[in-house]
Amino acid sequence: MSPEYRRWSRRAKVAMWIAGWTGFAVFFTTHTALNEVYQGHSPRWAWQFARWLTYSYVYCALTPIILYTSRRYPLERDTWLRRVPIHVAVSIVVACLATLLCAPVAFMLTADPGADFYPKILIDLFVLAFQYHMLIYWAIVGFDHGVETYRRFRERERAAGLLAAQLAQAQLDALKMQLHPHFLFNTLNSVSVLMQTDVHAAKHMLVCLSHLLRGALQASTGHEVSLRREMELLRSYLEIEKTRFRDRLTTRVEVDPDAADAQVPYFILQPLVENAIRHGDAGNIRITASRDNGSVRLEVADDGCGMERATPRSKGNGIGLANTRARLEKLYGAQHQFELHDAPGGGVVAAVTIPFRACESDAAESSESATWTESAF
Repeated sequence: MSPEYRRWSRRAKVAMWIAGWTGFAVFFTTHTALNEVYQGHSPRWAWQFARWLTYSYVYCALTPIILYTSRRYPLERDTWLRRVPIHVAVSIVVACLATLLCAPVAFMLTADPGADFYPKILIDLFVLAFQYHMLIYWAIVGFDHGVETYRRFRERERAAGLLAAQLAQAQLDALKMQLHPHFLFNTLNSVSVLMQTDVHAAKHMLVCLSHLLRGALQASTGHEVSLRREMELLRSYLEIEKTRFRDRLTTRVEVDPDAADAQVPYFILQPLVENAIRHGDAGNIRITASRDNGSVRLEVADDGCGMERATPRSKGNGIGLANTRARLEKLYGAQHQFELHDAPGGGVVAAVTIPFRACESDAAESSESATWTESAF
């Protein structure tokens, strides 16, 4: 906190004290004057205001002492029994100070006080107003205790919210870090197999892998990227899979131009496509992205055997899909949907629906319709 802010904060607090106690004086001036009217007397507005303003500013001057005592000896659950006597003693001292400070003003406001009138006013104030002054002390302590309790509650609430956010961020980072080793293991395993049968294809796959990793590293600074960027990553991945399966794999990608700038989870489509290729034993894979009002829907469909004949990993129990479910839950909570079901004409459809949010970094790029077929890969 800067010194300027501290000075402003102190001045603001003093201004609030003065304004509060001035309001206190106005309230009791009005109350007393109306009582005089009710009793048939002429209201003494100026006199009453001078009297109550004096009392109020006396307590305005004593407020720092009361607040210091309140915060130095807070009445907490484990310590209140020991600290109540301290507050009782301080309240008596404050009540005596308030009485001694108010007495001279009351004396000066008297029309014809006389020589011996000051001792009488002093005694009257001690008898009639002493407990009232103590009550004000305890009211200020109670108010300060309530404010401090609320402040600590908000601080704990903010700390809990920050801790939860940090935990969620750490979990998302851990989930994201699982993607690369899982994908690399599968790709390198394919390369090792191809090295035995087709060295040229294996080299091509390694080149595609280097392009994919370069693009992935450039996009991995956050948990979301534009759909356009995600499609570029997917394109590199499909190049690898085309090298592996050759003519056995046919892909078609269709992106709604209105959805191209949407923010989507980084590397969200790769595990869905990987599952579709495994589930459909390559075959025909259709990837679509569309925008519907405030949502973006991503679908990956295959023409394989369907869910009933699928292996447990293809049914959504593998690392990729489990990771996808967890990431979507962390990023969007109840605002997302993840579906994995049989397609009407055969095969399986994996669909993700998330809220639409435009990716500002890509807003300047063109949003032309993106429709890629197998020839693009």
